[in-house]
Amino acid sequence: MFSPRDAVMPQAGFVCYRCGHKLSPAERAFCGECASPIPVLIPAHSGCGASTLAAATGFRDGNESPYASDHERVLRLLVARTHHAGLEAARRELARRRSSGHVARLLLVPDAPGKLPKPLADEVLVIAGPTPSSRIPWVEAWRWAPGAATETFTKFFPTLAAQLTAGHS
Repeated sequence: MFSPRDAVMPQAGFVCYRCGHKLSPAERAFCGECASPIPVLIPAHSGCGASTLAAATGFRDGNESPYASDHERVLRLLVARTHHAGLEAARRELARRRSSGHVARLLLVPDAPGKLPKPLADEVLVIAGPTPSSRIPWVEAWRWAPGAATETFTKFFPTLAAQLTAGHS
């Protein structure tokens, strides 16, 4: 069983997901080293896990301005929980943003451990439509230490970084 003492918080600061360059506050929209767009996590609803993901990944928290308003070269990632209300919020937000093309990927944060029930999994396919999506793994440690570095997420992060890189080379 996990204990909060087992969690190790991520290092402070932001690091480029693509090249590992430590980003300065001036590098708001893209990495000065490899020119990759800086991912910004946009919450579809409150409690979706965007702040936890920001702490775990070093991506920008979309609730913090001015990151939410940068329109050029910012990689917007819409974050939603996988319960029905979270998926409905994602559907509304994607519909609102689709015409402007301002969402690069939908990140789905599990609302419970285990496999997503079939009705919700089917709903994800309909909601995401042409928008690529990624399912974040369940991280038990985040119940006690949001954003804590864990083996589960450490193993998953390269997959997410590859998905982002493939979509924005």
